[in-house]
Amino acid sequence: MRIYFEAEMFSKPGAKSMKTSSEQYNFFENHTRLFLLKVSKLLIPFHAFHAYRNQEKEMVLRQIW
Repeated sequence: MRIYFEAEMFSKPGAKSMKTSSEQYNFFENHTRLFLLKVSKLLIPFHAFHAYRNQEKEMVLRQIW
């Protein structure tokens, strides 16, 4: 299953919102979820990748130049 959405995120309560776009992929046979996020904070763009597979999770955040 693939889900795409756009949203606003907050780094903490009362902080200015950050616009995001996200894609999430779910695979049910092997219980895997892959989540891709694009966000910009203080005009600095970032990509984030979160994976849950084999009952383990991983998060990678990269600044885009």
